[in-house]
Amino acid sequence: MTKAREIAELGQKLTVDASGNIDVSGTGTFDGLTVETATSPKITISENTGTGTASLDFVATSSFPKTKITTDIAAASMAFSTIGNDRLLIANNGDISFYDSAGSSQSFFWDASAEQLQLGTLNNSVNPAVLAIKSDANGHALTIEEPAGAGESWQIGVDVDGDLGFYNSTSTTASITFDDSGNVGIGTDSPSSFNASGNDLVVGNGVASNDTGITIHTNSNATGHLLFADGTSGDAAYTGYIRYSHASDFMAFHTNAGSERMRIDSSGSVGIGTSSPDAQGGNQSTILNLEGSDNLVYFSGGSGGNAVDDGLAIEGVATGVTSGDKRTGSILITRANTSTTSLDSKITFYTTASGSHAERMRIDASGNVGIGTSSPAVKLHVSGPVGVTDSFISNQTSLGGIDYQSANTATRYFSWGPVGTVGQHIWFSGSGGVAASERMRIDSSGNVGIGTSDPASLGGGAKLTVNQAADGNIVFARGGSTRQVQLGTTSTTGYINADNTSGGLAFHMNASERMRIDSSGNLLVGTTEEGSHGVVTGIEVQSASGTNLVCVNTSSTGTPVRFITSSNTLAGTITTSGSSAAYNTSSDYRLKENVVDLTGATTRLKQLEPKRFNFIADADRTVDGFIAHEVQSVVPEAITGTHNEVDVDGNPVYQGIDQSKLVPLLVATIKELEARITALENG
Repeated sequence: MTKAREIAELGQKLTVDASGNIDVSGTGTFDGLTVETATSPKITISENTGTGTASLDFVATSSFPKTKITTDIAAASMAFSTIGNDRLLIANNGDISFYDSAGSSQSFFWDASAEQLQLGTLNNSVNPAVLAIKSDANGHALTIEEPAGAGESWQIGVDVDGDLGFYNSTSTTASITFDDSGNVGIGTDSPSSFNASGNDLVVGNGVASNDTGITIHTNSNATGHLLFADGTSGDAAYTGYIRYSHASDFMAFHTNAGSERMRIDSSGSVGIGTSSPDAQGGNQSTILNLEGSDNLVYFSGGSGGNAVDDGLAIEGVATGVTSGDKRTGSILITRANTSTTSLDSKITFYTTASGSHAERMRIDASGNVGIGTSSPAVKLHVSGPVGVTDSFISNQTSLGGIDYQSANTATRYFSWGPVGTVGQHIWFSGSGGVAASERMRIDSSGNVGIGTSDPASLGGGAKLTVNQAADGNIVFARGGSTRQVQLGTTSTTGYINADNTSGGLAFHMNASERMRIDSSGNLLVGTTEEGSHGVVTGIEVQSASGTNLVCVNTSSTGTPVRFITSSNTLAGTITTSGSSAAYNTSSDYRLKENVVDLTGATTRLKQLEPKRFNFIADADRTVDGFIAHEVQSVVPEAITGTHNEVDVDGNPVYQGIDQSKLVPLLVATIKELEARITALENG
C-alpha cells in the first residue's frame, strides 16, 4: 500500500497545511511517524476542554498501553507510568516525585524551591520528609528530620577542617565528630586535642554540671564485657577485659588472655587473686581479700625525700564525727631520721581515745617493740602495767629465760626457763614486797602441778596434779567436744564425765556408769537413757539385783520420803516406825471442804466387776483385780490415764489403779449393810 493511499484512507482525520503541520483528529494509528523540519520540530497533543488530560501511549498492539506519558491540563503536571503504575510525577513548580514499585506512594522527592533531595513522602505539613539532601546556611549537606512534624532534625556536614560532624537541629557545634585523623568525639568537636594515648574516642564536653558516661546495656541474666585486644584471633582478641555479671552482680577484671585477677562482688567486697572475696566467713563482711602463692602485697608511699614523716600511712576514718580527731586508728611506716644516706625506718601504731589520736606501739629500726614508749630499749619494752602494777621484764640472757617481777625485784610473778630446770614455767604470787610463793608449775615434760613443785613425782605420771592440804575445788570450763573430770589415776577408780553431745553429766565407778543427770535435770540411777521404762520427770532407778532404791533412816522413826506439789504443799509421805513403813497421802480436815456423808455406796459397789487374770508379762501368775476403765466410771479418782490412750508415736499409754481409793466405798457399803442387818434384826 502506498503512502498516498494510506493518507487517503484516513479521510478527514489528518490534514497537512501549507507549512507542513499535520493535524490529526480522533484517534490515529501509525506504523511510523517522522517529523522533520529545518527548525524546532514539535508534536502537539491538544485537549480542547482545558480540564482533562492528554496522554501519549506506547503499545505493542491495540491492547492496554504498556508505557504512558500523561499531562494534567489544569495542574500543568506530567506523569510517567509503566504497566499501569505511576513511576514519575513532575509538578508545574518543578517538584519531582518518584513512586514505589506498586505506584501507590511517593518515596523519593526533589523539592525544587528548597533545592533539596528527600527520601520519604511529599514535603508537606502532614507527611514531612525524613531525609533531605541539601545545603543549608551552616553548610550541612544532609538533613534527617523527625516524622509527623515534630520539628527536630539532624544534619551531617563536613567543616572547613575536613571533619565530619553530626549536628542536632540548627546547632553549629557537632554532637558527634569524626575528625580528619580518624578520632571520634561525642559531645566534643575536637577529639584530637586530647592526649594521643586516649583520643581515639572522647566522650563529654567538660561543661560544668554536665555528667558524662558510657552505658553497656545487657540482659539481667547476661554479662557485659569491655575487651582490650592486640589481635583479631585467639588470645590476642581478648588479652585483657572487664566483665560485669548481671545475674550475680559482680565485676571482674582479667589480664593475660582471660585470667581473672580481681573481683568486686555484690556486697562491695574486693578480691585480688580470688573469685570469692567474702569467703572467709565470720560475723563481719570482708572488704578486701588478697590471696596468692609466694606473692607480696606491696604498698609504696612518700615523695622520696628525707623527711622523718616520709613514708606510708594506713588510716581508718570515722564518718559522722563532728569534733575532735576523726581518725580511728593509724599505721605509719616512715623513716627513722632525716639522714640522706640512712635507710633506717620505723612502724608506729596509733589509736584514738576521747578524741585524741596518739601513738600506742612502735617497732624501731633495731626491731625493738615499744608499747607505751617511743624509745624501746629491748626486744619488748612495755611502759605501764602488764597484768600487775609497775612491772618490768628481766632478760635472763644466759639461759634464755624471762622473769616477770615487781618493781622492787623482791616479788617474782612468773618465771620461764632459767629457774630450776631449763624449760619450766612457774607462776608465783605475793604482795607487799614479800617474796612470793610458787603456786603453779609446768615442767619440761608438760606435767602441770598446782600446789607442788614436783608434779612428776607427786602425781605419779599424771599430767595434772593438784596438791592441797585443806579442802578445795577444781573447776573445769567448757572446751572440746567432750568435757571430762577424772578423779583417781585410772578409770577403774571413778570419774565424772560431762557429755557435750547429749548435755548430761555421768558418774562412773569400776569402769561402768552408775548414775546420770540428763540435760532435763532428771536423775537416772542404773540406766543411761531417760524414759526407757516410761516417762521420767524426776528420778529413775534400775537394778539387776531386785533392790532398786534403799532409803535409810538412822533413827527409830522418821520420814525418809516426802511428796511435795508444785504449789509447795505436802501431798504425801513414806514414814518408818521401828520395823514398819507407812505410805501416807494427805487427809487432814484442814485441807478439805464441802464434806458430806457417802451414800448409795452399796449401789455403786455392786457396779464393780472384780476379775481374775494374769498380766501378759507374767503369764504363769493369776491374780485378783479390776479392769481400770471399768472402775473409772464408778470410782474415777482410783484410776489414772485415759481409756485406749496412745502417745504421738502411736504407742499405748496404759491406765493405772490405786486400789486404796476403793476403801471408802467398801467401808460405806459395810455400814449400809450393817444398818440393814440391824433393821432386820429389830424388825
